[in-house]
Amino acid sequence: MSYLSITLKLHKPSREKRRILEEAMMNYTRAFDFLLTEAGRCISDIEKNYSGSTLKLSKWVDKDMSTRLNQFHTEPFKDSIKSDFAMTLESYLKLKAAGKKCGFPSGYTDSTGKLTKVRPIFFCRYDIKRDYCLLYNPDKGRYYLKLYLMNNKMARINQNVFAAESKLQYVHQSGLKLENEESKKRYIIVPLSFGSWQEEYLNECLKNPQMLKTARLIERKGEYFITINLKLPQNEKIKTDTWIGISRGIGKPLYYTVTDQMGQLKEAGAIRLKKSDVVNNGNMEQEIYRAANQIVDKALTYNSQVILENIKLQRGGWAYGDYKNYKPMLNKMLYNSLDKILTYKLENKGLPKPIRVSPSGILFTCPQCGKNTKRNRVSKDMFLCVSCGTAYKIDFLGSLNLANKLNKYNADDIKIKVTKETDGIRLCNDLLGLNLQISSMENYMENLRKEIMKTVQEIIESQNHEYDHKDKRWSMVQKIEGYDDFMKHIKFI
Repeated sequence: MSYLSITLKLHKPSREKRRILEEAMMNYTRAFDFLLTEAGRCISDIEKNYSGSTLKLSKWVDKDMSTRLNQFHTEPFKDSIKSDFAMTLESYLKLKAAGKKCGFPSGYTDSTGKLTKVRPIFFCRYDIKRDYCLLYNPDKGRYYLKLYLMNNKMARINQNVFAAESKLQYVHQSGLKLENEESKKRYIIVPLSFGSWQEEYLNECLKNPQMLKTARLIERKGEYFITINLKLPQNEKIKTDTWIGISRGIGKPLYYTVTDQMGQLKEAGAIRLKKSDVVNNGNMEQEIYRAANQIVDKALTYNSQVILENIKLQRGGWAYGDYKNYKPMLNKMLYNSLDKILTYKLENKGLPKPIRVSPSGILFTCPQCGKNTKRNRVSKDMFLCVSCGTAYKIDFLGSLNLANKLNKYNADDIKIKVTKETDGIRLCNDLLGLNLQISSMENYMENLRKEIMKTVQEIIESQNHEYDHKDKRWSMVQKIEGYDDFMKHIKFI
């Protein structure tokens, strides 16, 4: 099961609603700051009793402490603030237990008690009677947000009930409509604005409201947003039998090539964006999302495993022989955004996550004979292999080589050298730095699996998540991470 967060804008809340929003966020922040201050005074006792349970940390806010929180008018979100506080404290305790250098979470007020920043309000549940929920007007196809932000003392009569509210129905399995009687309300209702890709998920929530989980109310430069966590339903797993490589290009932002497991071409083309002429300027979120949809559709058509460039393994520019550096049309930030969107969209459709491989040599390597040299590039737009004479248009060369990389990886086994010793055997792989002493053959394969996984993790952590394109170990790490079960590809020598 995968999760996705979508952010929706609160559309032009009235002056009164903005006042309520601002006041609620200040109250929430002051209450959170109060809990941090109290916890800081007895943090040593909390550390002694910490058992790795978020629930137990939330119970630190006992009945007495909970009553003291009422001074901040936190009744509408008291459960949420306990959960939010517990998660924050747990993160700190885990980092400290792991030996990381970290200070106690900083507060939100200065020495005079004035707020220095505002904390987003966390809503720990989706509910039509508390916390938050969504409403829908079927006549206009519009969505609204219902937020419980006031306690009983602060509740108000909604005198400005607009006609549309009388038609609102809850996005909820109950199918109920909004109650419209004139009584004091502890909530506000605000229309939402968003893009087409967010609307796609909201429409899914209409059919399956159980997708809606926790949320956070955020303020940015005077505007208010709600970020909602969705639990995506997963379709039946699809077994892939082709590869689709997605590379960045110069003539077009993205190119794709589909090949079968024998490396034979099935289809190739460009992923078109409406704003391709200004692809690296402005807000391209919608365009990248549209590109992801096109890729997912192709992957579904061919039951394809998507292969992406691992941008972290690529140098800054693309050198083309004697030509100046030509940079791809899609920058790294946008390509990484595409990667993230594809990860959850593919899983949601039952396809595996994208596999990221090193893009090294994809614009210089001959797909036919494997010759990798910059001399293969006879011009900016043309590829001619100096070894076998095969010619290609450069547009699709990158995506074709990406698609074929998994075939090459799968064809190459992970070679483990076996050396006999007086008290057993030693298993080594110099590239990985694997060196495992085996004294008993019982469960030796499982021990080998654990040692390889440990070694891979150490390689990743040793670079502090910064990939070094000169480090040949990364190719092996990529290969191991790309296999469904890398142990099936072990070859003892």
